[in-house]
Amino acid sequence: MCAGAYRGGISLSWAISSSIQLVIAGSALALMLTQRKEIAADFRRSWQAFRHPRNRYLLLASLSILAVLGIRLLHQSTLAPANFDSGLYHFQTLKWLNEYPTVPGLGNLHGRLAFNSSWFPLLSLFRYGSPAGPMYGLGAFCM
Repeated sequence: MCAGAYRGGISLSWAISSSIQLVIAGSALALMLTQRKEIAADFRRSWQAFRHPRNRYLLLASLSILAVLGIRLLHQSTLAPANFDSGLYHFQTLKWLNEYPTVPGLGNLHGRLAFNSSWFPLLSLFRYGSPAGPMYGLGAFCM
């Protein structure tokens, strides 16, 4: 099953609220716990491969690239959205997805209400609260 269809299926039935986020995180954790032996074996194999002297540079390079990308992600997420449409309807759509499930027949009111980006359910899953209001962790890259 496609991940986009899964995310869209959740927003068809329920609002993507904090409780849904907890259910998804709990399900992922339970799945990881059932596969813990395989995950540990894969981790041990990978660690043994990286312990060889010729692979240490590969590990160092990989971690350096990961650190640079992580810093870039943190920096990009602090910036205001560059897309003009974000203030017009992107944030309102995300708020709608977080508070209400999909409304059947909404496209009958106006054709434009029937279309939506497949990124929005993913963004609403990664919403977290802050004193300034809701924050969307992936929003800087998707909008």
